Amino acid sequence: MTPLALPALAPGESLVAVARVEDMADCAVPLTAEDEARIARLVQARDRAARGAAWRLARLCLGSVLGRAPDAVAVRRGTNGRPALAEAGDLDFNLSHTTGWVAVGLMRGGRIGVDVERARSLSTWGHIAPEFLAAAPLAAWEALAEARRGAAALSAWCRKEAVLKATGEGLAQDARTVEVPLGGGLATLDRAGRRLTVATLATPAPDPQEACLAVAVEAGRLPLLLSRAAGGWSLAPARAD
Repeated sequence: MTPLALPALAPGESLVAVARVEDMADCAVPLTAEDEARIARLVQARDRAARGAAWRLARLCLGSVLGRAPDAVAVRRGTNGRPALAEAGDLDFNLSHTTGWVAVGLMRGGRIGVDVERARSLSTWGHIAPEFLAAAPLAAWEALAEARRGAAALSAWCRKEAVLKATGEGLAQDARTVEVPLGGGLATLDRAGRRLTVATLATPAPDPQEACLAVAVEAGRLPLLLSRAAGGWSLAPARAD
């Protein structure tokens, strides 16, 4: 794997890294004993593989930005189990994993939340949409053409989770209270005393319906997007999907 040489990030700058779990197989980043213990608690092998890949990617990015060995970056758990750097500083990070995909977010001088999810069937969204869409957006979602409803639900789900992870409220919070536009594009919202820029980001997936990536960042602009390309890494400005 090509070593990462990421920018240190100035205050207000952020970065989101996304990769397939299989693309992280050659990432020989050592994990800490605590990382390994948390991974081992997962029952399903595919979940263990995804969490391991997410933490390897997180440590790879943190080590590069901080200029130290990845496994020398000390991490603590804050409110609602949200990970944070153990040392005092202004670098925030967040991570997410799903079957086949992992994502990591870093921000200097503010909070960041990321969420990556695989697509689900329309019938599944029909069952769970009332659990994360309030009455008005649920009615608007049900009025969409059937061909658009799956992607719209997935995008809304991801953006809401990214917001709750950025604020530190956690996923136990009622997602129906998080107001995001049903469509895509860039949005700004105020939540838990923070002004967040929220967007679904274009991913490197060949099929855009395969996975959804969302970010909520305490900044007025979108992050840089780091992704795998031809066995190496590609860094470019993110764009809203």
